[in-house]
Amino acid sequence: MNVKLEEAWKGGMKYAGKRCKDEIEEVANSLAISTERVKEWIGNRNAKERRENGEGKPMKRKAAITTGTNSYALFAKTVKRGTMDGPTYCKHIANEWGKLDEREKEVFREDAQQIRLDPYKGKPREAVISAQLNIIGQACQTLDSIGYAVCGLGCDREKEAAPDFFGTQDAAPFFDFDLQEKFILFVSGKKIKATKPDQTICNEEEKKELRQLVRKHFNAAWAISTKLATTVPYKEITAGNILVEVEGLPEGITLKDPSSYGKETLKELLKTEMKFQIRY
Repeated sequence: MNVKLEEAWKGGMKYAGKRCKDEIEEVANSLAISTERVKEWIGNRNAKERRENGEGKPMKRKAAITTGTNSYALFAKTVKRGTMDGPTYCKHIANEWGKLDEREKEVFREDAQQIRLDPYKGKPREAVISAQLNIIGQACQTLDSIGYAVCGLGCDREKEAAPDFFGTQDAAPFFDFDLQEKFILFVSGKKIKATKPDQTICNEEEKKELRQLVRKHFNAAWAISTKLATTVPYKEITAGNILVEVEGLPEGITLKDPSSYGKETLKELLKTEMKFQIRY
């Protein structure tokens, strides 16, 4: 988003008033954000330019929430978009928010605070497991890149499934079949057929590459179909803030972030010719 805004700013969109009204609306529509947000960005960018030129002193900024959600974002998810375009919808949310009294707003603030304290609150158990394993996997890749060896096993005590292996490439041979089966039997009391660790790593690398290819495939279809942003706004679509019809998806498969699909589904998606249509 910042790249698009920076390009427009360098192209002359340096005023938040009527002088750049058309440019502001064009950028806001392309990024599916409000014009007010674009104007705010222009003001901040101009202030940065002045500071770099020695024309002003940096002001002390208020503490801001940098991770998690906030009360306004939670409230926005409850407001139906209907046939409104992006800018109109953003203004509608702001108007509806203004109608709430402080007691009603406080409910959203408390809910947002709870989510920030527990970001996985309300999410399916499988999603939490997947997210945490991804974090561990990324940490292993970082350690591997600096020559540090690490390895580990995990298994779902509530399901009969092969264990999850994570670690650096050189640590893979340590987890032979016997060790995996002993681990599963020890923690779950079940005897489940183990998998070859190095094959697990290869499969994960292949899946990661497939996810990247599908993401690019989706983004290209979105850009061509909508003439808007070059990346699919999965969160906005999932939340119902942007209503779209998707043509070309295989039967039984719905639009999701590519990280949510399995390997075979990812392969199938690469063969599709997709089209997006935004419903206003």
